[in-house]
Amino acid sequence: MEEKPVPAPVALIAGITGLVGSTLAQILLKANWKVYGVSRSPQQGLFISPQTEKMELIACDLTDREQTLLNLAPLTDVTHVFWLTWAAHMTYNSLESHTENRNMFSNALDALLPVAKGVKHICLQTGTKHYGGPHFPFTEDSPRQPNSHNFYYGLEDVLFDAVAQKRESLTWSVHRPGIILGQSTRSLFNVVGSLCVYASVCKALNLPFLFPGTRVCWEEPTIDFSDAMLIAEQHLWAATEASAHNNVFNVINGDAQYATWKHLWPVLAHRFELQLPEDDGDLVDESMSLVDAMSDKGPVWDHIVKTNSLHCTRIHDLADWWLLDVLFKVPFKLLASGNKCREHGFFNTCDTATSLAYWIDSLRESKIIP
Repeated sequence: MEEKPVPAPVALIAGITGLVGSTLAQILLKANWKVYGVSRSPQQGLFISPQTEKMELIACDLTDREQTLLNLAPLTDVTHVFWLTWAAHMTYNSLESHTENRNMFSNALDALLPVAKGVKHICLQTGTKHYGGPHFPFTEDSPRQPNSHNFYYGLEDVLFDAVAQKRESLTWSVHRPGIILGQSTRSLFNVVGSLCVYASVCKALNLPFLFPGTRVCWEEPTIDFSDAMLIAEQHLWAATEASAHNNVFNVINGDAQYATWKHLWPVLAHRFELQLPEDDGDLVDESMSLVDAMSDKGPVWDHIVKTNSLHCTRIHDLADWWLLDVLFKVPFKLLASGNKCREHGFFNTCDTATSLAYWIDSLRESKIIP
């Protein structure tokens, strides 16, 4: 008797235009998955590749319950859900942010689970901001912070409620990256985009490429970086390996001791042909704020885009100055443990300097930066 071919898995990626979305789509499509990509305006800001051209894009405002139920109802063949999106509030600890993000996830699952009877697994991406506080290294079994409206908690609650209703027929995984290194023109927390705009403005105006942060953050590891490709690989692993099911995993590059800003700054300078002084005493400026220094640089970026024939972006499409100000002056170490995923069989790591250079080159090839 002939064996019937096993149908290809079908993914729904919510947040296809974000820092991880299109990268995950490429990985899944190469592995012969069918992919639906969901975003408010998926054609805008999506980095197209020969792989991503094969997926089906769905425009949907996930905050709108009626629209979500209507637009996702036809997707009856979905087998795996990858939730990579959230409403772009700058604060995690507001009741408004907690409620809106919880409702978005709930809307999507309420739309999908009744019609897509074959959903097997849900991957939920949150972040190491889940942990809060200065106690490190962060481990996945750390308790939630009390009296917090951190919306990551709300997303997890929605996930666990859905799993409880489906019981053994549905598995899950939660993924907590650090600061994501990837490419996007529509994401909050876009570190690579922010750094590239800052370097481009310094070069255009012949300004010194200063590090506007504290000496401690310059010299010591204070945050974890997570390469978008690495995160996508962990999503695929967790969705398909039984040993990963029903678990929470940090996903970090794993080289925090070497990935200091002092180590990464020359990578940036080299990519933008900027000169650095041999003595970094003239490079670290603890009093400088990028929110202030870059507040009037929008026209400069517009000129850079025009003169270099780049894709049309505004400075705020790529740059989050407040984010860099926070990262460059964080008062304590925000570092996570990567042991648990290795114990369960995921051994992938990433060199942060190589990752940063790769994503800069990728943005340049895509005509987003000069």
